[in-house]
Amino acid sequence: MKMKQNILGLLLVLMFTLASCGGDDKKVALPVSKEIPYMITIEVAGIEGTTTPPLVNVTLDSIIGKENARNLSPANEQNFQRGKSYFGVYGLKNVSESAILQNFTITIGNNTPVNLGSCSPSGITGIGFLSETDLSDDKYTNIIKALFDELIVKKSSTVKISYDANQDISRDQKVLFKLYLNGIYKYNTYPD
Repeated sequence: MKMKQNILGLLLVLMFTLASCGGDDKKVALPVSKEIPYMITIEVAGIEGTTTPPLVNVTLDSIIGKENARNLSPANEQNFQRGKSYFGVYGLKNVSESAILQNFTITIGNNTPVNLGSCSPSGITGIGFLSETDLSDDKYTNIIKALFDELIVKKSSTVKISYDANQDISRDQKVLFKLYLNGIYKYNTYPD
């Protein structure tokens, strides 16, 4: 009987010792503020007429990492800031100077599609935008803001484009839609 009491007493001491040591394992949050650029690229190609390339899925995990995305709180707007961002169509001059992408439309997630008019290497005054140009004034950054906001709140979004080409565009001509998203993300890391 005395041996059972000694074993029971020893187990209780061991449990208290382990329980008190367990409290020291709390990880300390280390705040990080990091500017992270991210490029989304969609190939512009197809036969003359309306073309809708496959949409691109973008996740916050793919930009800042899974663990960091988990430690970013959408409740605090100061945790993220959008930096200099832009988008544009590049390489259209490789098709020809008269190549036009009419009704160039961008859809971010479930937002209303935005028709930007026509895109061409020479420009169509008042009804579109120039290719080979970083588009970054308010009209264009509002589209990027919609993407950034969805990434922060929903942790994912999609980018979809469509256009009516007046000429065939082959993959060899390397015409690309590029969206450069730059943001300052603030999150906590928990080093070992």
